[in-house]
Amino acid sequence: MVGSSVAGYVVKSLEDPIVPATVAVICVPPEAAQAVADRLVNAGIHALLNFAPQVINVPIGTAVHYVDFSIELQILMYHLNNAPDRSVGDCCTRSAS
Repeated sequence: MVGSSVAGYVVKSLEDPIVPATVAVICVPPEAAQAVADRLVNAGIHALLNFAPQVINVPIGTAVHYVDFSIELQILMYHLNNAPDRSVGDCCTRSAS
């Protein structure tokens, strides 16, 4: 995938320099999560959204939010199955109005 374009963005190698950012999303296999987190923190990114099923160790001052995809999917399905009006297309988000 490296070098290809996805949704207008070029997929880069982990070996490429990390661009300046405020927040990073970790979405890798569990065995790679700590190394990716270390690299992001060393690049100055101190807010991490972790989708990897792995607890990571980060320095004080770095915020990590863990997202368990399976639990989020269960919550979504619960809302879908318990929506008062199933004809409504999006039962789980608020209207932008």
